[in-house]
Amino acid sequence: MAPRPTSVSTWLRRLYLALQGVEALALCEQILADDPKRVAALTLAAKCLERLNRIDEAILYAQRAVEQGRNDPDASLVLAKLEARRKNLPSARERLERLAARSGIAPDIHHQALTELGFVLDKLGEYDAAFDAFTRAGREIGATPAVQQVNRRVAFQKLDLYRDRLTGEDMGRFAGESFDTPAPAFLVGFPRSGTTMTEQVLAAHPGVMTTEEEPLIIAAGRRLMASATNKLDVPAQLKRVDRGTVAEVRRAYWEGARETLGVDLDGRLLVDKLPLNIIDLGMINTVFPDAKVLVALRDPRDVCLSCFMQWFAPNPAMVQLLSLPSSAEFYAAVMGLYLHQRPMFTMPVLQVRYEDTVTDLESQARRIVEHMGLGWSDELLSFHEKASERFIRTPSYAAVTEKVHTRAVGRWRNYTRHFEPLQAKLAPFVAEFGYEPA
Repeated sequence: MAPRPTSVSTWLRRLYLALQGVEALALCEQILADDPKRVAALTLAAKCLERLNRIDEAILYAQRAVEQGRNDPDASLVLAKLEARRKNLPSARERLERLAARSGIAPDIHHQALTELGFVLDKLGEYDAAFDAFTRAGREIGATPAVQQVNRRVAFQKLDLYRDRLTGEDMGRFAGESFDTPAPAFLVGFPRSGTTMTEQVLAAHPGVMTTEEEPLIIAAGRRLMASATNKLDVPAQLKRVDRGTVAEVRRAYWEGARETLGVDLDGRLLVDKLPLNIIDLGMINTVFPDAKVLVALRDPRDVCLSCFMQWFAPNPAMVQLLSLPSSAEFYAAVMGLYLHQRPMFTMPVLQVRYEDTVTDLESQARRIVEHMGLGWSDELLSFHEKASERFIRTPSYAAVTEKVHTRAVGRWRNYTRHFEPLQAKLAPFVAEFGYEPA
């Protein structure tokens, strides 16, 4: 049995992470019915309401939390984020600057305050100050025990193994074979490339179910690597699997999907969206050669900037994104592998550029559903309305509830001088994916 959290506030934070927003909100309201002044419950209720896009209600809860908690750091952070969403940037900035200047508060709240301050300064056009705030946040996160314990080389070792050892012949061994399980579709791309927006467009289709970044491929990977000595060397295992093992791996995938999603597909297409599954496309092609794949693309400079500006949970991939140079290095490694393997794929792959989607949603949505073998639905064009009703876990949860816009296109140009040392590394991808050079 897991140890019981030491405080109600800790328990509530874990609850927020474990449950959907509506469920966590209902439990908070039960707690507040008995104790209307409990700051942790007020703060969590505000977080849930913000994720559910009930902003006015969220502000009321956050204000009550700040009043009751005498400027409790977590409550102040939540209220500042809400003020920023309501475009009350001066008040959000003042609140976040006070938090960033405070000592003795929890490290996770402090670096989140720096991150949110960076976003506010970016919106105010104070780009050097914003870059400084994001840099400070990245350094603080990088110094935490959770990040220090992560093996940073694992992600690059996996990339090297795929590049050096997996051939097109390996990937295409089972192309044309029939199996007793269907193939899902896969939506991949480097983080912050527009995968969440593309997922929400697809989720608006009545014939689609999306996974919201559940790591479903992990169950298949475990079954694949069950007999392997080196659990990291996926290519070596792919070279020796037979058709029977592939059938078992596919069944393991669907068993995990049914357990995780907890609902019947009812004939709908499952779209497995997890951006960095782009690294495992070689394995996916071998096991699911009948799968259809969407690859989300965006200007590499905007991608790297957005990754650097965003906080992610620490793991061997995401710890690469704590600075702009390391984000660019990891981007080049991941997308370099993709370009190396792309000619070898036997799966049908469609590339979808973020900039094309926000400029002409209908044309890109029609390309996507045609690639997926789906009929057209007008609901795709109002995906943001359906998205506003969902609890979306990814950092793009607020952006995908708005109508498509081009405000984030070319944002990197506001930080041009910081990109000067990185242009040569990113230039091949800028050219390959059709973007203008610096």
